[in-house]
Amino acid sequence: MLDRRALLQAGVIAPLVGLVAARGRAERAERAWIVFELTGGNDGLDTLIPFEDDRYHRARPTLALEKRSVLALDEHSGLHPALTGLRASFERGELAIVRGLGSPKPDLSHFKSQDAWAAASVADVPPPSGWLGRLHDVAVERGLWARSPLALLAVGRDLPPPAFATEHFVAPACHDFAAFARTPLARAGALGLDPSRTERLREAEESARGAAAEFARAAGTRVFGAYPPTGLGDHARMAARVRIAGLATRVIWITTPTFDTHTRQRREHEILLGRLDASIAALRDDLSRAGLLETTTILTVSEFGRRVAESGVGADAGTDHGNASIAFALGGGVQGGFAGEASDLGDLDADGNLRATVDFRDYCATWVTSAGVEPGAVLGEARVPLSILRRRA
Repeated sequence: MLDRRALLQAGVIAPLVGLVAARGRAERAERAWIVFELTGGNDGLDTLIPFEDDRYHRARPTLALEKRSVLALDEHSGLHPALTGLRASFERGELAIVRGLGSPKPDLSHFKSQDAWAAASVADVPPPSGWLGRLHDVAVERGLWARSPLALLAVGRDLPPPAFATEHFVAPACHDFAAFARTPLARAGALGLDPSRTERLREAEESARGAAAEFARAAGTRVFGAYPPTGLGDHARMAARVRIAGLATRVIWITTPTFDTHTRQRREHEILLGRLDASIAALRDDLSRAGLLETTTILTVSEFGRRVAESGVGADAGTDHGNASIAFALGGGVQGGFAGEASDLGDLDADGNLRATVDFRDYCATWVTSAGVEPGAVLGEARVPLSILRRRA
């Protein structure tokens, strides 16, 4: 008999354990988050640009954006010109920009920094569970969230993100709704597993079929946003359909590669930010049209920022791994404006990186608290949530 680890590796249990929740349980009024993970480390300094700071321009003779091209938000800073949709949301008062977000113990490794973010921990050996997985278990146990195998959902991935990890629940992950039903047995066959000889595999298949039925309902839900013709646009559209269809999903995780802009950053970053902006704008419009913007928060995470000084020459210029960056939170329940102090360009660490002014664990605590759970129950310690929400979001 296969053990649980083998089933997880096969991706068979990943879709579901147990029956899919009844449609009536997935109320549209339930609050949810849609998380855009900017993998690779987004350069916050060229996302929210301190256009009046000479130190920015001196450190980046090639990459620095000219003041005239920046979408000014105040007299000191503005957004990258590709972020027109986010700028409009900022002007509507529904976008919060968290500045100086990073770790008090920065690590320039993608893997270690991603592990730290996933666990919401700065321990040398982070716990194996993820902070959203732990939140799920606490919220379900306390009756704050309905027990549903679709409570956490990852799109655009083969496996759920580490932030979802918990020994009590395995979240579904899929690239598209139509392929979801075919995925479990295909993976089992690739590993030489025989579903006909394993009762647990047959149960997993049955559950996956139930999930596929729910996803079919989402796939048939009409959306109207102008999503870009990219993988990220497709995944944002999936998120809109899941939310509007009323599935019992509380967190939707969207992964977008790759913001690891070591070279040719000026052009690559513009493309990446443009795709992100268009995807979020379309998603925001669909949620607003469906009356769900008040109960849905769109937010971003990234494992770290980039170094202040550029590296390379001319069109090849890029940036190395850094620490502090920024994050966006958008929704009807968001207190728009700036949160946190901008990192001081005159006070860099020994590696030439921006120092964090906002601990990323406090950012995580914000969402834990908004779910009605005290941070200590999920993060293992008391943390101070950020003041970026008008109400529970």
